[in-house]
Amino acid sequence: MLLVESGEETTPHDALTVNVSDYGIRVEAHAPLTPGQVLYLVLPGDPTGPLRCLVVWSADVTSDGKSEAGLEFLRHATTRSES
Repeated sequence: MLLVESGEETTPHDALTVNVSDYGIRVEAHAPLTPGQVLYLVLPGDPTGPLRCLVVWSADVTSDGKSEAGLEFLRHATTRSES
């Protein structure tokens, strides 16, 4: 699930994982995702809570409004640049 903030509202959106790595995740969702946007990813069964992510890229996939996006885990940003 993605938690997308817009103004003072936070809207949940279902998301499907397409691909995952140590530094990010590729998702499909019925949500307007824009590069540069910060959102939260909720993983089922993860006791650490929502992961703060940055939308790196996005693209429309289908005519029904579903899109794909590449999200970078922001908690790993420092580790990635050090390697």
